Amino acid sequence: MDPQESTEPSDYEYRLKIPGAVDVPELGIRVEAVVVDRGAIPPAERECLLDPAHLPKELVIRNWRAGDRYWPAHSKEEKKVKELLADRHLTGAQKKLWPVALAPDVGLVWVRGFPVPTALRPVDLEGPALWIRVFEQR
Repeated sequence: MDPQESTEPSDYEYRLKIPGAVDVPELGIRVEAVVVDRGAIPPAERECLLDPAHLPKELVIRNWRAGDRYWPAHSKEEKKVKELLADRHLTGAQKKLWPVALAPDVGLVWVRGFPVPTALRPVDLEGPALWIRVFEQR
């Protein structure tokens, strides 16, 4: 077998402007960063909103890497992403390629399927908020 023809999933990394969108062909998804009015978002979705004042104008969308740590809202402490995904019973390529958003000098600000960190959530109900959404592509 040619060493370059590995069946092992490979790392990916894409720049995502705020606002903007990026395709992640490795997962067949599109990730969008949309600035919305916080009050217009249903309460159940608000734990996915980020305060744009705490973020740069561009994020990095990539798969999680060994050593990545994340502190989702409603949890007592920061955890390794590996542990968070294991708690959800994710395995193999699905686990290896799980998307995260990284802000330089801030760290992980979003992990698909988990609430955003409390420190990065908007405080007020009104005003702009950043919503990172994922769409399946066909």
